[in-house]
Amino acid sequence: MAREAPSSSVPPLLRCIGAEDDNPIHSPSPLSSSSSFSSSSSSSWHRIMKRRLSFHPGGGDDDDDDDDDESDRDREEDWERPHYRSRECCELPVPARRRRRSRGRITLLLLSIMVLVVITVANVISSSYSSRDDRPASSSSVTTTSLYGPPLSTSTENEYIKRYEISLLNDDLGNVDVPLLPLIFDGRRMLCREGHRMQYSKYRIRFFVQMVRTGLRNRTRRGGTDPTASVATNDDGGGTTAYDDIGHDVDDVGLPILAMDGDDNGCNVVQRRDEYNGRDIDFPRFAWSSLNTNKHGWPCRAISMPSYETWKYHHRTRRTSLDWERYFVNNEREYPWSDKLGMAVWRGSTTYEGQQYHDSELGDMPRGKLVKMGMEHSNLIDAAFHKVIQKFRYRKREVSSEFRIGGRIGPRDMMKYKAIIDIDGNSWSSRFGMLLCSNSVVIKIEPDFVEHFYDDGGDVRPMVHYLPASLDNITDVVAYAVDGENDAEMRKIVACANSWCKASLSEEGLAGDSILRLDAYRRALDSYDGGSWVEEWRRIRRRFDETVDDLVDCDAWSYIDWFTSPSFAGL
Repeated sequence: MAREAPSSSVPPLLRCIGAEDDNPIHSPSPLSSSSSFSSSSSSSWHRIMKRRLSFHPGGGDDDDDDDDDESDRDREEDWERPHYRSRECCELPVPARRRRRSRGRITLLLLSIMVLVVITVANVISSSYSSRDDRPASSSSVTTTSLYGPPLSTSTENEYIKRYEISLLNDDLGNVDVPLLPLIFDGRRMLCREGHRMQYSKYRIRFFVQMVRTGLRNRTRRGGTDPTASVATNDDGGGTTAYDDIGHDVDDVGLPILAMDGDDNGCNVVQRRDEYNGRDIDFPRFAWSSLNTNKHGWPCRAISMPSYETWKYHHRTRRTSLDWERYFVNNEREYPWSDKLGMAVWRGSTTYEGQQYHDSELGDMPRGKLVKMGMEHSNLIDAAFHKVIQKFRYRKREVSSEFRIGGRIGPRDMMKYKAIIDIDGNSWSSRFGMLLCSNSVVIKIEPDFVEHFYDDGGDVRPMVHYLPASLDNITDVVAYAVDGENDAEMRKIVACANSWCKASLSEEGLAGDSILRLDAYRRALDSYDGGSWVEEWRRIRRRFDETVDDLVDCDAWSYIDWFTSPSFAGL
Protein backbone atom coordinates (compact mmCIF):
# COMPACT_ATOMS: atom_id res chain seq x y z
CA MET A 1 0.00 0.00 0.00
CA ALA A 2 1.35 3.42 -0.93
CA ARG A 3 2.54 5.63 1.86
CA GLU A 4 0.49 8.64 2.81
CA ALA A 5 1.65 12.03 1.70
CA PRO A 6 3.66 13.80 4.36
CA SER A 7 1.86 16.14 6.69
CA SER A 8 2.05 19.77 5.65
CA SER A 9 2.42 20.75 9.29
CA VAL A 10 5.93 19.36 9.46
CA PRO A 11 8.54 22.09 8.99
CA PRO A 12 10.34 21.33 5.69
CA LEU A 13 13.76 22.42 6.91
CA LEU A 14 13.36 20.31 10.03
CA ARG A 15 12.55 17.26 7.92
CA CYS A 16 15.54 17.94 5.65
CA ILE A 17 17.94 18.07 8.57
CA GLY A 18 16.82 14.62 9.53
CA ALA A 19 17.89 13.32 6.13
CA GLU A 20 21.48 12.87 7.22
CA ASP A 21 21.43 9.36 8.70
CA ASP A 22 24.81 9.76 10.36
CA ASN A 23 23.54 12.66 12.54
CA PRO A 24 22.58 11.17 15.94
CA ILE A 25 20.45 14.15 16.90
CA HIS A 26 18.14 13.85 13.95
CA SER A 27 18.21 10.10 13.48
CA PRO A 28 14.75 8.56 13.67
CA SER A 29 16.06 5.34 15.18
CA PRO A 30 15.30 6.27 18.81
CA LEU A 31 11.68 6.67 17.86
CA SER A 32 11.26 3.74 15.57
CA SER A 33 13.36 0.98 17.05
CA SER A 34 13.00 1.42 20.79
CA SER A 35 9.72 0.50 22.50
CA SER A 36 10.77 2.35 25.66
CA PHE A 37 9.79 5.65 24.08
CA SER A 38 6.16 6.35 24.79
CA SER A 39 4.00 8.72 22.85
CA SER A 40 4.33 11.43 25.48
CA SER A 41 8.09 11.08 25.68
CA SER A 42 8.24 11.27 21.91
CA SER A 43 6.30 14.50 21.97
CA SER A 44 8.60 15.91 24.61
CA TRP A 45 11.60 14.93 22.54
CA HIS A 46 10.11 16.71 19.52
CA ARG A 47 9.55 19.87 21.50
CA ILE A 48 13.13 19.85 22.76
CA MET A 49 14.44 19.40 19.24
CA LYS A 50 12.21 22.21 17.98
CA ARG A 51 13.45 24.62 20.60
CA ARG A 52 17.03 23.59 19.94
CA LEU A 53 16.75 24.01 16.18
CA SER A 54 14.30 26.94 16.18
CA PHE A 55 12.89 26.02 12.79
CA HIS A 56 9.33 26.92 11.88
CA PRO A 57 7.55 27.78 8.67
CA GLY A 58 6.40 31.04 10.20
CA GLY A 59 9.78 32.19 11.47
CA GLY A 60 11.10 29.73 14.09
CA ASP A 61 9.32 31.06 17.19
CA ASP A 62 8.87 28.82 20.26
CA ASP A 63 5.16 29.52 20.58
CA ASP A 64 4.20 26.03 19.37
CA ASP A 65 5.18 24.21 22.57
CA ASP A 66 1.50 23.75 23.42
CA ASP A 67 0.69 21.71 20.31
CA ASP A 68 -1.43 18.66 21.07
CA ASP A 69 0.02 15.17 21.26
CA GLU A 70 -1.69 14.13 18.05
CA SER A 71 0.17 16.63 15.94
CA ASP A 72 3.40 15.59 17.62
CA ARG A 73 2.69 11.96 16.77
CA ASP A 74 2.08 12.98 13.15
CA ARG A 75 5.46 14.65 13.06
CA GLU A 76 7.00 11.55 14.65
CA GLU A 77 5.58 9.41 11.88
CA ASP A 78 6.83 11.83 9.27
CA TRP A 79 10.35 11.61 10.67
CA GLU A 80 10.25 7.83 10.43
CA ARG A 81 9.31 7.80 6.75
CA PRO A 82 12.35 7.11 4.58
CA HIS A 83 11.14 9.61 1.96
CA TYR A 84 12.16 12.47 4.25
CA ARG A 85 15.55 10.97 4.92
CA SER A 86 16.55 11.09 1.23
CA ARG A 87 18.86 13.72 -0.26
CA GLU A 88 16.07 15.01 -2.47
CA CYS A 89 14.27 16.63 0.46
CA CYS A 90 17.11 19.12 0.84
CA GLU A 91 16.99 20.21 -2.80
CA LEU A 92 14.67 22.57 -4.63
CA PRO A 93 11.42 21.14 -5.92
CA VAL A 94 11.75 19.45 -9.29
CA PRO A 95 9.97 22.20 -11.28
CA ALA A 96 12.18 24.88 -9.71
CA ARG A 97 15.31 22.87 -10.44
CA ARG A 98 14.24 22.40 -14.02
CA ARG A 99 13.51 26.10 -14.43
CA ARG A 100 16.92 27.04 -13.03
CA ARG A 101 18.72 24.56 -15.28
CA SER A 102 16.71 25.78 -18.25
CA ARG A 103 17.66 29.40 -17.55
CA GLY A 104 21.33 28.40 -17.31
CA ARG A 105 21.18 26.60 -20.65
CA ILE A 106 19.45 29.55 -22.30
CA THR A 107 22.05 31.98 -20.93
CA LEU A 108 24.90 29.81 -22.18
CA LEU A 109 23.24 29.49 -25.58
CA LEU A 110 22.78 33.26 -25.86
CA LEU A 111 26.41 33.90 -24.93
CA SER A 112 27.56 31.40 -27.55
CA ILE A 113 25.39 33.06 -30.18
CA MET A 114 26.79 36.48 -29.26
CA VAL A 115 30.37 35.22 -29.59
CA LEU A 116 29.61 33.69 -32.98
CA VAL A 117 28.00 36.92 -34.15
CA VAL A 118 31.02 38.98 -33.03
CA ILE A 119 33.43 36.61 -34.79
CA THR A 120 31.33 36.61 -37.96
CA VAL A 121 31.06 40.40 -38.08
CA ALA A 122 34.77 40.74 -37.37
CA ASN A 123 35.62 38.36 -40.20
CA VAL A 124 33.36 40.30 -42.56
CA ILE A 125 35.07 43.56 -41.58
CA SER A 126 38.49 41.97 -41.95
CA SER A 127 37.74 40.49 -45.35
CA SER A 128 36.19 43.74 -46.58
CA TYR A 129 39.55 45.45 -46.34
CA SER A 130 41.28 42.87 -48.46
CA SER A 131 38.57 42.02 -50.99
CA ARG A 132 36.89 45.25 -52.04
CA ASP A 133 36.24 45.37 -55.77
CA ASP A 134 37.92 48.75 -56.15
CA ARG A 135 41.02 47.86 -54.09
CA PRO A 136 43.96 45.62 -55.05
CA ALA A 137 44.01 42.37 -53.12
CA SER A 138 46.44 40.11 -54.92
CA SER A 139 49.35 38.90 -52.80
CA SER A 140 51.45 38.90 -55.96
CA SER A 141 50.68 42.62 -56.50
CA VAL A 142 49.52 41.94 -60.06
CA THR A 143 46.44 44.12 -59.63
CA THR A 144 48.35 47.02 -58.12
CA THR A 145 51.08 46.85 -60.76
CA SER A 146 48.53 46.84 -63.56
CA LEU A 147 46.92 49.95 -62.11
CA TYR A 148 50.16 51.72 -61.37
CA GLY A 149 52.07 50.84 -64.51
CA PRO A 150 55.82 50.27 -64.82
CA PRO A 151 57.88 51.46 -61.84
CA LEU A 152 59.18 54.99 -62.21
CA SER A 153 62.33 54.34 -60.19
CA THR A 154 63.92 51.87 -62.62
CA SER A 155 65.90 54.64 -64.27
CA THR A 156 67.20 56.17 -61.04
CA GLU A 157 70.40 55.43 -59.19
CA ASN A 158 68.75 56.19 -55.85
CA GLU A 159 68.49 52.82 -54.11
CA TYR A 160 66.20 54.23 -51.43
CA ILE A 161 63.59 55.36 -53.94
CA LYS A 162 63.81 52.02 -55.77
CA ARG A 163 63.26 50.04 -52.61
CA TYR A 164 60.47 52.30 -51.41
CA GLU A 165 58.51 51.99 -54.65
CA ILE A 166 58.83 48.19 -54.56
CA SER A 167 57.62 48.04 -50.96
CA LEU A 168 54.75 50.45 -51.58
CA LEU A 169 53.41 48.50 -54.56
CA ASN A 170 53.68 45.09 -52.90
CA ASP A 171 50.27 44.04 -51.58
CA ASP A 172 51.69 41.36 -49.28
CA LEU A 173 54.22 42.87 -46.87
CA GLY A 174 55.45 39.43 -45.85
CA ASN A 175 56.17 38.34 -49.41
CA VAL A 176 59.36 40.34 -49.96
CA ASP A 177 63.07 39.61 -49.93
CA VAL A 178 63.78 42.48 -47.52
CA PRO A 179 61.03 43.18 -44.93
CA LEU A 180 60.82 46.97 -45.21
CA LEU A 181 57.48 48.49 -44.24
CA PRO A 182 56.44 51.65 -46.16
CA LEU A 183 54.84 54.61 -44.37
CA ILE A 184 54.26 58.27 -45.28
CA PHE A 185 54.37 61.13 -42.78
CA ASP A 186 52.64 64.25 -44.08
CA GLY A 187 53.30 66.48 -41.06
CA ARG A 188 49.98 65.82 -39.37
CA ARG A 189 49.36 62.09 -39.64
CA MET A 190 50.99 58.80 -40.59
CA LEU A 191 49.67 57.28 -43.81
CA CYS A 192 49.83 53.78 -45.23
CA ARG A 193 48.03 51.79 -47.88
CA GLU A 194 44.61 50.53 -46.89
CA GLY A 195 45.61 47.00 -47.86
CA HIS A 196 48.70 47.30 -45.66
CA ARG A 197 46.88 48.69 -42.64
CA MET A 198 45.29 45.37 -41.74
CA GLN A 199 48.66 43.64 -42.09
CA TYR A 200 50.28 46.13 -39.73
CA SER A 201 48.29 44.61 -36.87
CA LYS A 202 50.88 41.79 -36.95
CA TYR A 203 53.87 44.12 -36.85
CA ARG A 204 55.41 45.99 -33.95
CA ILE A 205 55.67 49.12 -36.09
CA ARG A 206 52.07 49.85 -35.10
CA PHE A 207 53.36 50.98 -31.70
CA PHE A 208 55.57 53.58 -33.36
CA VAL A 209 52.55 54.81 -35.32
CA GLN A 210 50.71 55.14 -32.01
CA MET A 211 53.60 57.13 -30.54
CA VAL A 212 53.63 59.55 -33.47
CA ARG A 213 49.88 59.97 -33.34
CA THR A 214 50.02 60.67 -29.59
CA GLY A 215 52.90 63.10 -30.06
CA LEU A 216 50.94 65.02 -32.68
CA ARG A 217 47.88 65.10 -30.44
CA ASN A 218 49.89 66.35 -27.46
CA ARG A 219 51.50 69.10 -29.50
CA THR A 220 48.09 70.15 -30.85
CA ARG A 221 46.79 70.49 -27.31
CA ARG A 222 49.77 72.53 -26.18
CA GLY A 223 50.14 74.63 -29.30
CA GLY A 224 46.48 75.36 -29.86
CA THR A 225 44.95 74.10 -33.06
CA ASP A 226 48.24 74.12 -34.93
CA PRO A 227 49.86 70.66 -34.85
CA THR A 228 53.04 72.11 -36.31
CA ALA A 229 54.03 73.81 -33.08
CA SER A 230 57.76 73.80 -32.43
CA VAL A 231 59.41 70.89 -30.65
CA ALA A 232 62.92 70.77 -29.23
CA THR A 233 65.58 68.83 -31.09
CA ASN A 234 68.33 66.78 -29.47
CA ASP A 235 71.14 67.68 -31.81
CA ASP A 236 74.23 69.47 -30.59
CA GLY A 237 73.13 72.74 -32.13
CA GLY A 238 70.00 72.92 -30.01
CA GLY A 239 67.12 75.02 -31.28
CA THR A 240 63.70 73.86 -32.35
CA THR A 241 62.05 72.24 -35.32
CA ALA A 242 58.47 72.37 -36.53
CA TYR A 243 56.50 69.42 -37.82
CA ASP A 244 56.24 71.15 -41.19
CA ASP A 245 60.04 71.34 -41.27
CA ILE A 246 60.21 67.53 -41.09
CA GLY A 247 58.49 67.37 -44.47
CA HIS A 248 59.67 70.65 -45.97
CA ASP A 249 59.83 70.66 -49.77
CA VAL A 250 57.55 67.59 -49.79
CA ASP A 251 54.51 68.99 -48.00
CA ASP A 252 52.29 67.94 -50.88
CA VAL A 253 53.51 64.33 -50.97
CA GLY A 254 54.84 63.68 -47.45
CA LEU A 255 57.99 62.04 -46.12
CA PRO A 256 58.51 58.44 -47.38
CA ILE A 257 59.58 56.13 -44.55
CA LEU A 258 60.92 52.57 -44.61
CA ALA A 259 61.00 50.60 -41.36
CA MET A 260 62.44 47.23 -40.35
CA ASP A 261 60.16 45.56 -37.84
CA GLY A 262 62.22 42.62 -36.56
CA ASP A 263 65.17 42.46 -34.18
CA ASP A 264 67.57 42.76 -37.11
CA ASN A 265 68.49 46.35 -37.94
CA GLY A 266 70.54 45.56 -41.05
CA CYS A 267 73.89 46.51 -39.47
CA ASN A 268 76.29 43.63 -40.14
CA VAL A 269 79.08 44.15 -37.61
CA VAL A 270 81.17 41.33 -39.08
CA GLN A 271 81.16 42.53 -42.69
CA ARG A 272 80.84 46.18 -41.62
CA ARG A 273 78.08 46.99 -44.09
CA ASP A 274 74.32 47.54 -44.32
CA GLU A 275 72.73 44.31 -45.52
CA TYR A 276 69.87 41.90 -44.95
CA ASN A 277 70.16 38.27 -46.07
CA GLY A 278 72.98 39.23 -48.39
CA ARG A 279 71.13 42.13 -50.02
CA ASP A 280 72.55 45.63 -49.71
CA ILE A 281 70.31 48.12 -47.91
CA ASP A 282 72.76 51.00 -47.72
CA PHE A 283 70.16 53.71 -47.18
CA PRO A 284 68.33 55.27 -44.19
CA ARG A 285 65.70 53.12 -42.52
CA PHE A 286 63.94 52.95 -39.20
CA ALA A 287 64.75 50.03 -36.88
CA TRP A 288 64.30 49.29 -33.20
CA SER A 289 68.03 49.76 -32.63
CA SER A 290 71.06 51.30 -34.26
CA LEU A 291 74.76 50.50 -34.27
CA ASN A 292 76.95 51.53 -31.34
CA THR A 293 79.43 53.57 -33.39
CA ASN A 294 81.64 54.18 -30.34
CA LYS A 295 82.41 50.46 -30.29
CA HIS A 296 82.44 49.56 -33.99
CA GLY A 297 83.52 52.82 -35.62
CA TRP A 298 81.54 52.74 -38.87
CA PRO A 299 78.26 54.54 -39.70
CA CYS A 300 75.41 52.10 -40.17
CA ARG A 301 72.36 53.89 -41.62
CA ALA A 302 69.77 52.38 -39.27
CA ILE A 303 67.87 55.01 -37.26
CA SER A 304 66.46 53.76 -33.99
CA MET A 305 62.87 54.31 -32.86
CA PRO A 306 61.67 54.56 -29.25
CA SER A 307 61.16 51.15 -27.68
CA TYR A 308 57.90 49.43 -28.54
CA GLU A 309 58.21 47.36 -25.35
CA THR A 310 58.43 50.42 -23.13
CA TRP A 311 55.45 51.98 -24.92
CA LYS A 312 53.45 48.78 -24.81
CA TYR A 313 53.86 48.18 -21.09
CA HIS A 314 54.09 51.69 -19.65
CA HIS A 315 52.27 54.26 -21.73
CA ARG A 316 48.92 53.46 -20.10
CA THR A 317 50.18 53.47 -16.52
CA ARG A 318 52.95 56.08 -16.85
CA ARG A 319 51.31 58.89 -18.79
CA THR A 320 53.26 61.67 -17.10
CA SER A 321 56.30 62.13 -14.86
CA LEU A 322 54.01 62.23 -11.80
CA ASP A 323 52.99 58.62 -12.42
CA TRP A 324 56.67 57.63 -12.30
CA GLU A 325 57.13 59.64 -9.11
CA ARG A 326 54.66 57.42 -7.28
CA TYR A 327 56.50 54.38 -8.62
CA PHE A 328 59.82 55.66 -7.24
CA VAL A 329 58.29 56.35 -3.83
CA ASN A 330 57.03 52.76 -3.65
CA ASN A 331 60.47 51.46 -4.67
CA GLU A 332 62.15 53.34 -1.84
CA ARG A 333 59.64 52.02 0.64
CA GLU A 334 59.84 48.38 -0.46
CA TYR A 335 63.54 48.22 -1.40
CA PRO A 336 65.51 50.72 0.70
CA TRP A 337 69.20 51.01 -0.11
CA SER A 338 70.20 49.95 3.40
CA ASP A 339 68.48 46.56 2.94
CA LYS A 340 69.96 45.74 -0.46
CA LEU A 341 72.32 42.81 -1.00
CA GLY A 342 75.90 43.85 -1.73
CA MET A 343 75.94 42.05 -5.08
CA ALA A 344 75.05 42.51 -8.74
CA VAL A 345 72.35 40.36 -10.34
CA TRP A 346 71.60 39.12 -13.86
CA ARG A 347 69.07 36.67 -15.29
CA GLY A 348 68.40 35.87 -18.91
CA SER A 349 68.25 33.23 -21.62
CA THR A 350 70.91 31.72 -23.87
CA THR A 351 70.43 34.22 -26.70
CA TYR A 352 73.26 35.61 -28.82
CA GLU A 353 73.94 37.85 -31.82
CA GLY A 354 73.86 35.52 -34.81
CA GLN A 355 76.26 37.31 -37.14
CA GLN A 356 79.15 37.20 -34.68
CA TYR A 357 78.46 34.04 -32.70
CA HIS A 358 76.46 31.64 -34.90
CA ASP A 359 79.31 29.09 -34.85
CA SER A 360 80.45 29.78 -31.27
CA GLU A 361 79.88 27.74 -28.16
CA LEU A 362 77.98 29.22 -25.23
CA GLY A 363 81.14 29.72 -23.21
CA ASP A 364 82.54 31.99 -25.92
CA MET A 365 79.43 34.16 -26.09
CA PRO A 366 78.96 37.30 -23.95
CA ARG A 367 76.16 35.90 -21.82
CA GLY A 368 77.96 32.61 -21.30
CA LYS A 369 81.08 34.47 -20.19
CA LEU A 370 79.04 36.54 -17.74
CA VAL A 371 77.49 33.47 -16.12
CA LYS A 372 80.94 31.86 -15.84
CA MET A 373 82.26 34.96 -14.08
CA GLY A 374 79.33 34.82 -11.71
CA MET A 375 80.17 31.22 -10.86
CA GLU A 376 83.79 32.18 -10.21
CA HIS A 377 82.88 35.28 -8.15
CA SER A 378 79.67 34.19 -6.48
CA ASN A 379 80.22 36.68 -3.66
CA LEU A 380 79.92 39.56 -6.14
CA ILE A 381 77.76 38.44 -9.07
CA ASP A 382 74.51 36.45 -8.94
CA ALA A 383 74.29 35.49 -12.62
CA ALA A 384 72.43 32.53 -14.10
CA PHE A 385 70.44 31.39 -17.11
CA HIS A 386 66.76 30.92 -16.40
CA LYS A 387 65.93 29.61 -19.88
CA VAL A 388 67.90 27.49 -22.38
CA ILE A 389 66.70 28.25 -25.92
CA GLN A 390 67.70 28.62 -29.58
CA LYS A 391 70.43 26.22 -30.72
CA PHE A 392 71.05 25.08 -27.14
CA ARG A 393 67.48 23.94 -26.47
CA TYR A 394 68.38 20.33 -27.32
CA ARG A 395 71.48 20.44 -25.14
CA LYS A 396 69.90 21.48 -21.85
CA ARG A 397 71.58 18.73 -19.85
CA GLU A 398 74.98 19.70 -21.19
CA VAL A 399 74.36 23.40 -20.56
CA SER A 400 73.08 22.82 -17.03
CA SER A 401 76.17 20.78 -16.17
CA GLU A 402 78.52 23.55 -17.31
CA PHE A 403 76.59 26.71 -16.46
CA ARG A 404 74.47 27.83 -13.57
CA ILE A 405 70.73 27.54 -14.18
CA GLY A 406 68.62 29.58 -11.79
CA GLY A 407 65.05 30.67 -11.33
CA ARG A 408 63.71 33.74 -13.03
CA ILE A 409 63.92 36.98 -11.05
CA GLY A 410 61.37 39.64 -11.88
CA PRO A 411 62.32 43.30 -12.41
CA ARG A 412 61.08 44.33 -8.99
CA ASP A 413 62.85 41.54 -7.13
CA MET A 414 66.09 42.58 -8.81
CA MET A 415 65.92 45.75 -6.74
CA LYS A 416 66.88 43.64 -3.74
CA TYR A 417 70.44 43.94 -5.09
CA LYS A 418 72.57 47.07 -5.17
CA ALA A 419 73.45 46.61 -8.84
CA ILE A 420 71.72 45.15 -11.91
CA ILE A 421 73.77 44.02 -14.92
CA ASP A 422 72.49 44.56 -18.46
CA ILE A 423 73.97 42.74 -21.48
CA ASP A 424 72.95 42.25 -25.13
CA GLY A 425 71.23 39.10 -26.37
CA ASN A 426 69.92 38.59 -29.90
CA SER A 427 70.35 42.25 -30.66
CA TRP A 428 69.87 45.31 -28.48
CA SER A 429 68.80 45.06 -24.84
CA SER A 430 65.27 46.41 -24.78
CA ARG A 431 65.13 46.43 -20.99
CA PHE A 432 68.03 48.83 -20.46
CA GLY A 433 65.83 51.91 -20.41
CA MET A 434 63.38 50.35 -17.98
CA LEU A 435 66.21 49.23 -15.69
CA LEU A 436 67.15 52.89 -15.31
CA CYS A 437 63.79 53.33 -13.58
CA SER A 438 64.78 51.01 -10.72
CA ASN A 439 66.42 52.16 -7.49
CA SER A 440 69.49 49.98 -8.06
CA VAL A 441 72.50 51.16 -10.05
CA VAL A 442 72.66 49.72 -13.58
CA ILE A 443 75.91 48.28 -14.92
CA LYS A 444 75.82 48.28 -18.72
CA ILE A 445 78.22 45.95 -20.54
CA GLU A 446 79.30 47.69 -23.73
CA PRO A 447 76.64 46.87 -26.36
CA ASP A 448 76.82 46.28 -30.09
CA PHE A 449 73.40 47.85 -30.70
CA VAL A 450 71.68 50.66 -28.85
CA GLU A 451 68.35 52.44 -28.57
CA HIS A 452 67.65 56.01 -29.61
CA PHE A 453 68.59 57.57 -26.27
CA TYR A 454 72.03 55.90 -26.30
CA ASP A 455 73.17 57.37 -29.63
CA ASP A 456 75.80 60.10 -29.90
CA GLY A 457 74.24 63.21 -28.44
CA GLY A 458 71.64 61.13 -26.61
CA ASP A 459 70.37 61.85 -23.14
CA VAL A 460 71.81 58.82 -21.32
CA ARG A 461 75.49 59.11 -20.43
CA PRO A 462 77.97 56.78 -18.68
CA MET A 463 78.95 57.57 -15.08
CA VAL A 464 75.93 59.88 -14.92
CA HIS A 465 73.00 57.51 -15.46
CA TYR A 466 74.76 54.13 -15.36
CA LEU A 467 78.15 52.44 -14.87
CA PRO A 468 79.86 51.33 -18.10
CA ALA A 469 81.68 48.00 -18.10
CA SER A 470 83.12 45.29 -20.32
CA LEU A 471 83.56 41.58 -19.81
CA ASP A 472 87.21 42.28 -19.04
CA ASN A 473 86.54 44.53 -16.04
CA ILE A 474 83.05 43.54 -14.93
CA THR A 475 84.20 42.15 -11.57
CA ASP A 476 86.08 45.37 -10.74
CA VAL A 477 83.08 47.51 -11.66
CA VAL A 478 80.74 45.39 -9.56
CA ALA A 479 83.11 45.51 -6.59
CA TYR A 480 83.18 49.30 -6.85
CA ALA A 481 79.40 49.56 -7.15
CA VAL A 482 78.58 47.44 -4.10
CA ASP A 483 81.30 48.89 -1.86
CA GLY A 484 79.62 50.66 1.04
CA GLU A 485 82.06 53.55 0.82
CA ASN A 486 80.65 54.38 -2.62
CA ASP A 487 76.98 54.29 -1.62
CA ALA A 488 76.55 58.06 -1.91
CA GLU A 489 77.93 58.10 -5.45
CA MET A 490 75.81 55.12 -6.51
CA ARG A 491 72.65 56.67 -5.10
CA LYS A 492 73.40 59.88 -6.99
CA ILE A 493 73.67 57.88 -10.23
CA VAL A 494 70.37 56.17 -9.44
CA ALA A 495 68.73 59.56 -8.84
CA CYS A 496 69.95 60.85 -12.22
CA ALA A 497 68.72 57.70 -13.94
CA ASN A 498 65.30 58.04 -12.32
CA SER A 499 65.07 61.70 -13.35
CA TRP A 500 65.76 60.71 -16.94
CA CYS A 501 63.20 57.92 -16.68
CA LYS A 502 60.49 60.30 -15.48
CA ALA A 503 61.08 62.66 -18.38
CA SER A 504 61.67 60.14 -21.17
CA LEU A 505 59.75 56.93 -20.51
CA SER A 506 56.33 58.38 -19.85
CA GLU A 507 53.72 58.48 -22.58
CA GLU A 508 54.54 62.13 -23.18
CA GLY A 509 58.26 61.49 -23.39
CA LEU A 510 58.08 58.53 -25.76
CA ALA A 511 55.56 60.26 -28.01
CA GLY A 512 57.70 63.39 -28.15
CA ASP A 513 60.81 61.36 -28.95
CA SER A 514 59.01 59.68 -31.84
CA ILE A 515 58.55 63.09 -33.49
CA LEU A 516 62.21 63.90 -32.96
CA ARG A 517 63.16 60.62 -34.61
CA LEU A 518 61.12 61.61 -37.66
CA ASP A 519 63.21 64.77 -37.85
CA ALA A 520 66.39 62.68 -37.55
CA TYR A 521 65.10 60.46 -40.35
CA ARG A 522 64.50 63.44 -42.64
CA ARG A 523 68.00 64.79 -41.99
CA ALA A 524 69.53 61.36 -42.65
CA LEU A 525 67.62 61.10 -45.92
CA ASP A 526 68.86 64.53 -47.00
CA SER A 527 72.47 63.65 -46.18
CA TYR A 528 72.10 60.33 -48.01
CA ASP A 529 71.91 61.91 -51.47
CA GLY A 530 71.91 65.64 -50.90
CA GLY A 531 68.13 65.88 -51.20
CA SER A 532 67.88 64.68 -54.79
CA TRP A 533 65.35 62.06 -53.73
CA VAL A 534 62.63 64.70 -53.32
CA GLU A 535 61.72 65.12 -56.99
CA GLU A 536 61.80 61.40 -57.70
CA TRP A 537 59.56 60.70 -54.73
CA ARG A 538 57.16 63.44 -55.84
CA ARG A 539 56.75 61.73 -59.25
CA ILE A 540 56.09 58.36 -57.61
CA ARG A 541 53.54 59.74 -55.16
CA ARG A 542 51.62 61.60 -57.85
CA ARG A 543 51.49 58.52 -60.09
CA PHE A 544 50.32 56.45 -57.13
CA ASP A 545 47.54 58.91 -56.24
CA GLU A 546 46.34 58.96 -59.85
CA THR A 547 46.21 55.17 -60.21
CA VAL A 548 46.04 53.08 -57.02
CA ASP A 549 45.00 55.84 -54.59
CA ASP A 550 44.33 53.84 -51.40
CA LEU A 551 46.28 55.79 -48.77
CA VAL A 552 44.56 56.03 -45.36
CA ASP A 553 45.40 57.00 -41.80
CA CYS A 554 47.56 54.23 -40.45
CA ASP A 555 46.39 54.48 -36.86
CA ALA A 556 43.90 51.62 -36.90
CA TRP A 557 44.37 47.96 -37.78
CA SER A 558 42.44 44.73 -37.49
CA TYR A 559 39.49 44.08 -35.20
CA ILE A 560 41.84 42.13 -32.91
CA ASP A 561 43.47 45.40 -31.92
CA TRP A 562 40.21 46.60 -30.41
CA PHE A 563 41.00 44.14 -27.63
CA THR A 564 44.80 43.75 -27.69
CA SER A 565 46.50 46.99 -28.66
CA PRO A 566 47.31 49.57 -25.96
CA SER A 567 45.56 52.35 -27.85
CA PHE A 568 43.31 51.80 -30.82
CA ALA A 569 41.83 54.54 -32.97
CA GLY A 570 38.35 53.77 -34.23
CA LEU A 571 37.84 52.83 -37.85
